[in-house]
Amino acid sequence: MDYLTILDDLLTKYNSTGDDDPCLCGSGKLFKDCHKLTEIKERISLYNIQKKVLKIFTAKKCYFQNEKCSKTKAASHSIPKAFLKTISHHNHVLCFVSLNIPELSKISKLDQIPPTEIGINEASSFYGFCSLHDSLLFSPIEKESFKPTPQQDCLLLFRALCKELYTSTEIKKMIPINHQIIESKGDVDYKHLLNVENILQFLCRHKCISEMSNDYNHVLSDIQNKSFSGYSSITIVTEKPPPINCCSYVNPAFSLDGSIYQDYNDLTVDLESFSFTTFTSGNNGFFHFCWSNKTNFAKFFKVMLDIDKDKLADFLIQMVFAYSENLAFNKDWWEGLHTQKRDQLRKIFFSEIINQPFCNNPVNDFYSMGFSDITIIDIKKH
Repeated sequence: MDYLTILDDLLTKYNSTGDDDPCLCGSGKLFKDCHKLTEIKERISLYNIQKKVLKIFTAKKCYFQNEKCSKTKAASHSIPKAFLKTISHHNHVLCFVSLNIPELSKISKLDQIPPTEIGINEASSFYGFCSLHDSLLFSPIEKESFKPTPQQDCLLLFRALCKELYTSTEIKKMIPINHQIIESKGDVDYKHLLNVENILQFLCRHKCISEMSNDYNHVLSDIQNKSFSGYSSITIVTEKPPPINCCSYVNPAFSLDGSIYQDYNDLTVDLESFSFTTFTSGNNGFFHFCWSNKTNFAKFFKVMLDIDKDKLADFLIQMVFAYSENLAFNKDWWEGLHTQKRDQLRKIFFSEIINQPFCNNPVNDFYSMGFSDITIIDIKKH
């Protein structure tokens, strides 16, 4: 069963659900009191919705909670501020992800969304650690030279995992807010479709959070016990810093050669994930991948490692846009790209290419688009 079939099935169920039936989202509420579309009796305030969204994404917790945990929950940087500074323009970077609901409501297609300038104090931040653990836990990757060591590998994976777990957990709380936004649309058929997608997102997030929670418990235990031998990594070193940073936890449906890697529709199988981080340390840039040895990602990355070094940097730039929502990039680099190249990267970012084989990528000439002039000087496998 593919995604279109699932969506069509949900749409059929949605249209046949009675007012007093339980809502499809699993909330326990009656359909008429939950996700059923209703006529708007008063104008929805997008600015009030914006306040609710900001409240959701400033929920504070610490993913390394223990007896030494600080009472202060810091705005942790999944991409460290020192890394962001290397790609900043007047201490600002460009990002695609925006929580500005009133502005987003004016745009009819996702790939029309322009990147937004964000200060490096706010970019990539999330309230996932207390001030003590945010500083102490990640000091081996922020205050020491990057090698990488097995500990640095594990910490990069852990931070990407925690950022994704935090985001997915909070996004679940967005379902009622999404419903309000949907109600503000004019076309009834379009509203129905968006509502079904909202419910589908709930179902997918629920499974995804469960899988990530299992990964989180395993990695946290290894960090606490200083047991770092159960992980493998690939680090691609560049001669100069790349113009883009990212920090993501990725569970691809397809291998890089276009074959199916794992079946999203098989709810009995947990999806495998790897971390993908791009940053600068010293004078060099790093594209870093890390995964648990219980997965099969060594085979997954073989396609990438077979690419010629002179083409690999362009491949990696596009891979960041394909696989990472949590990314930031340099304004001068972006504005220096030809309009066609910017459009192509936007299409990759908003196309959910992670669920498509790379050979069906919207980039016409995947390997030679000329997105950067960085040179790869080393590839390390651990």
